[in-house]
Amino acid sequence: MSFEQITLDSAELNRRLEAARLEVITGKRKAFDLFDPIHYAIKGLAPRPEGEVWHLRQPFPPLYRKHENWRHNLLRVIDQWADKHYRPGERECFLFAAQCLDAMLGTQFYAANTGRWDSLKDFYSHARAIGALDYFDTVGDRVPHQEARAGDLLQIEDERDGRLYLHWGIVSDTPNQHICFAVNGLQMERIHSDLDWRKKRVWQLREPGEVQL
Repeated sequence: MSFEQITLDSAELNRRLEAARLEVITGKRKAFDLFDPIHYAIKGLAPRPEGEVWHLRQPFPPLYRKHENWRHNLLRVIDQWADKHYRPGERECFLFAAQCLDAMLGTQFYAANTGRWDSLKDFYSHARAIGALDYFDTVGDRVPHQEARAGDLLQIEDERDGRLYLHWGIVSDTPNQHICFAVNGLQMERIHSDLDWRKKRVWQLREPGEVQL
């Protein structure tokens, strides 16, 4: 089983979108439009100044390496999230990525972060701190996004209309694709080549036995 098999066809994608909309309409979720990007806006976070040399300024080397069976562990997490639905503080792109890292590296990011917020407003503050502090420097080496390989952690920053959007996923075997968790569930997304390179952050997880050169 490879990452490229984790794919949702258009019919399944439409089914999940409609199910999520119905949950909003019937009141099973909080009464806001999950598909309005304004709800994912993170205000007040100034862009970091490192620019294209971000990957050259990692303050310390990562503390972890992948397990020998990292791919098997990762695919188990993907299977576990396949039928889950979005829920603030429990099932989000950040927490999906955290659990994937735990499976590959033996970290405890999911336990340390799950249940820490129960609203989007609270998550903004949490994500603001994580984005500003490069929280994941402990898991891998900062690399240019062009060097991303399967299993690496991807963080995308997209500033629009004065707001900063943060999104996390795991790089797939399929070129220019990553696996992530969104309001309509687990999905594959394209890493847009037209997105400013300064807005992509990739932490490359070291292979078992890999040493720093």
